[in-house]
Amino acid sequence: MELPVLPAYHVLAGHEGRVFRAAWDVDESHILTASGDGTARVWDAASGAQLITFSGHTAGVYKAIWNGEESRVLTSGEDGTARVWDAESGAELATLTGHIDFIWRAGWNRDESRILTASGDGSARLWDAESGAELTVLIGHTDQVLQVDWNEDESRILTASGDGTAKVWDAESGTEMLTLAGHTEAILYAGWNRDGSRILTAGDDRTARVWDAQSGDELLILTGHEQAIVQAIWNADESRILTTGGDDTTRVWDAETGDVLAILEGHKEAVLQAIWNADESRILTASGDGTARQWYARMEDLLAAACQQAPRNFTKQEWVRFMGDETYQRTCPNLPGPER
Repeated sequence: MELPVLPAYHVLAGHEGRVFRAAWDVDESHILTASGDGTARVWDAASGAQLITFSGHTAGVYKAIWNGEESRVLTSGEDGTARVWDAESGAELATLTGHIDFIWRAGWNRDESRILTASGDGSARLWDAESGAELTVLIGHTDQVLQVDWNEDESRILTASGDGTAKVWDAESGTEMLTLAGHTEAILYAGWNRDGSRILTAGDDRTARVWDAQSGDELLILTGHEQAIVQAIWNADESRILTTGGDDTTRVWDAETGDVLAILEGHKEAVLQAIWNADESRILTASGDGTARQWYARMEDLLAAACQQAPRNFTKQEWVRFMGDETYQRTCPNLPGPER
């Protein structure tokens, strides 16, 4: 079956290395990116203009996020540090040191009193966000820890590793509670669903998997990417799953059946991250090709935008590319048909 292929409508270019992460702020007027060029940057989402650069890491920046009120930015990177920045001025406010290898992920807890990091040194660590003091070290994986995240009430911590497993830990004691085994290669990403009953993982084995968070049973496997799946996330009501891959594509899946619903094509290297905006009308991606791109997530929005700019309706070849197997029809009633 031919699937719809959705094109990007906005490209942010300026980084001199891979773009590992991209995220909107709350009102979607700005975009924050993290890059292998050692910087994080803030962009105007409408114009694509670059507004602020956070410089200080001595190697690539793997992740950058705002805090809740968007007054601070947290970054982590290849130099083994996590850093906190003033979001307005770009000034560096604090540096967390202690890991002896890359820090792949860093994130605040809900009240921003703690920071959680995942590292190539095989550990995850919990820090006091104010003082920078190290509070807890989670050790148990036999390879790099590539992802770390709290559950909703912050009672448990989820880690994913190059050893092919994901683990659940007691957040207070640091005790290992559960191991998820099934992937045949490294797990690159793992995350909770909203109520903490399910876990979603993605890995080098080209699969994404859904697990029962209490029993560890495997519930669903998503297959279709032609290379590693770098990330997998649910949408708000958990009816869809969004994945990014080393095959340069982003895919939208039915979370119940595992069917592929749409493919986003246009990046020239691996897609390293993707997120929906608040109303799920758009998708933002970050790629190894050095760009971040915004996409229409719904076909009707893409068609409305196309009709505002196009001089004519789709040709039949264009229809097949963007609409797949749907019956051909004029999508812009006020425009002429395709040239024959």
